[in-house]
Amino acid sequence: MANIEKSHLTDRMLNAAKGVLGEVKPESLQVAEARMAKIAEAILTIAGQDKHGEVIIGDARLYLNLQKNVARCSLYGLKDVGVLAADAAIDAALEAVSEEVNRVLCFELL
Repeated sequence: MANIEKSHLTDRMLNAAKGVLGEVKPESLQVAEARMAKIAEAILTIAGQDKHGEVIIGDARLYLNLQKNVARCSLYGLKDVGVLAADAAIDAALEAVSEEVNRVLCFELL
């Protein structure tokens, strides 16, 4: 996935999440950014496997879902982020990159 870099994915996802989260503490944004970076890393790992023909689609989706759930749990633990806002932020973040990621991969991940 040479076309997409981790920082690019992270920035796009974080911007989308910020739009949903609104005004939150800087510490909460740091947590959100760290989680978006881990999701971006997971996407790039899957893309690397796909490039070499080693990806198993079910496993790739499972791995991404694991990262999404970790991100949700991390955001749930923040005092200034509600559960619904955390879910919406993760969903918005993934929606922001879904078209680009799915176009680069040979299958629909997001």
